Amino acid sequence: MLFSDLVEKEGKALEPEFERLFQLAIANQRHPGDIILIQENGSFDPTVLGFDGGRLNPHVIGPGRMGWSYFTHYQFINLYRQTQTAKVTHVEWLAKIAELVQAQNWGERDAHEDLEATSIHIETLIYIKIWESDYIIKILYEFVRLLEGKPYDWNFKILESSRDNNGTGTRQDIIRKSIRNRLERISPILYEALKRAYLTQLRNSVAHSNFSFQGDHMQLGNYIESDPHSQLRAISFSEWADKFHATLMIYNGVIGILNRAKEHNHAQLQLQGNVAEVLVTDKRAEEKTYTLPVVYDPDFRRFSYQQS
Repeated sequence: MLFSDLVEKEGKALEPEFERLFQLAIANQRHPGDIILIQENGSFDPTVLGFDGGRLNPHVIGPGRMGWSYFTHYQFINLYRQTQTAKVTHVEWLAKIAELVQAQNWGERDAHEDLEATSIHIETLIYIKIWESDYIIKILYEFVRLLEGKPYDWNFKILESSRDNNGTGTRQDIIRKSIRNRLERISPILYEALKRAYLTQLRNSVAHSNFSFQGDHMQLGNYIESDPHSQLRAISFSEWADKFHATLMIYNGVIGILNRAKEHNHAQLQLQGNVAEVLVTDKRAEEKTYTLPVVYDPDFRRFSYQQS
């Protein structure tokens, strides 16, 4: 369940930070069309090369499969956000449980813990939907590149198996090394939020249903004494609440990036006659760079390539 005080606590720190970072990304972006590519999910799609109708450019814009997957799971997550806020704060919830323990009212105490455990089952699903989402990882990855003044990476690709050696990296490596760690200097606030929210061991435990509830703790079934990245034996329900609320507010921040990009691009394109350019770094030709013209539909607030 969601607790209003935890939402407020995370939001108070993260919401203004995402606004600051967005303005910094606009100032630092390598090309003014990079923020358009964030909005439009610029991607390299080699299957286009096999299409009939002449030679087509495989640098495409549009949601694609990862975008439509994101929209599908957004509907589920958003329903939870809108309907599952508890009537009490987290502080009040913990105080009530402590009161029941003090009174030795074990039946009512167990009922409270069972209710929270059931809610956590749903939240683990949301946790995976967020941290396994190619689209969310990509938005954060590309956003960090804009912050660093690096060109948009058209060839972003998540490695799907140990046999796949052509890609940007695994999900966990991209989240930890290409997003979180690169934010340590730029945004200590977001860096710390990501560090609290995302743990590879917790993600793996949840993804494989390798956990159990014992009292008010989640016991993780993947503790490995010799592995420095698998040192957690358990986390309390309160620790889970902290990680889940941080995750959800980072998710809100990603939505904010996309919404701000749409508003920024809409305002800019109104001044440019609804025509702009995006910069392509073509890795097929030793990273040759060139621009492609795009046109903007202000009614539907979307872009398409300008037809010759």
